Amino acid sequence: MTDPRVDVFLCFDANLAKLEQCGSDCEGKENILCVHRFEPRVRILRINNSKFRGWSDPRVLTYFLGEIMIGIAEKRFDPRGSVFIILTKDRNFIGDVKRGAAAIPNLTFSSNSISCGGITILIKQVNCPNYGSKRADDLRCIFKIVNNFNRDSV
Repeated sequence: MTDPRVDVFLCFDANLAKLEQCGSDCEGKENILCVHRFEPRVRILRINNSKFRGWSDPRVLTYFLGEIMIGIAEKRFDPRGSVFIILTKDRNFIGDVKRGAAAIPNLTFSSNSISCGGITILIKQVNCPNYGSKRADDLRCIFKIVNNFNRDSV
């Protein structure tokens, strides 16, 4: 059924640092950067972003739209109370989708979102430093962006 606490759904593009799933003992450890660092209202619809390696931006968008449609059909959430966000380092994700999305009907573009059939997906560019093998600063930035997200600013 619908979970009223969850209203932000994320999709990580392939160019972002890989976010780990929580282990049995990670929640109390400040240095482990994984799913539990997001507020409870946040759900990740796609976490294994390596799947997207080599995919075009229109293909990533259609995959995320498909995941959203499945969630709506299975009544896992109410789209009217949800915010959908693709996080990417790509500076021109929307432009790339616009150029390559001739086969995707009914898309509407704005400067920071793409809409289809009443569903709006915000595109958030992550422009943060990344250091080390796991790009920890990049992940800290992502947690800050999402956890401080204000749905009234949409």
